[in-house]
Amino acid sequence: MFPKPSSDGNSTPFLGIIFYIFFISDLDDGIKCTLMKFADDTKLSGEADTLEGRATLQEDLDRLEEWANKNLMKFNKDKCKVLHLGKQSRSAAQTGIHLAGEQLCGKGPRGPGGQQAQCE
Repeated sequence: MFPKPSSDGNSTPFLGIIFYIFFISDLDDGIKCTLMKFADDTKLSGEADTLEGRATLQEDLDRLEEWANKNLMKFNKDKCKVLHLGKQSRSAAQTGIHLAGEQLCGKGPRGPGGQQAQCE
């Protein structure tokens, strides 16, 4: 069932994967929105069309940030985006979603004049 160490006895890559999976196993503890993990990528998704939905999403982001700080890790804020779906998607400034004290930029439908939503 488990791969055997290579002929030179080096099982580090396999053990590294096992240790990483074990290390992040508690990442989703207490998360209310949907959290997807694949390798070293994490996606948090939830509905932000109500104040309660945005608050829940922000609470989960805060919880993930606490986990990262506790485990001496950081999320790459440059890769963190807010994806807007739907005809009446809000701009990044309207959602007010933050990570580590910084507003996350939006990604979604273009606004009037064809401009992409920008963070301020």
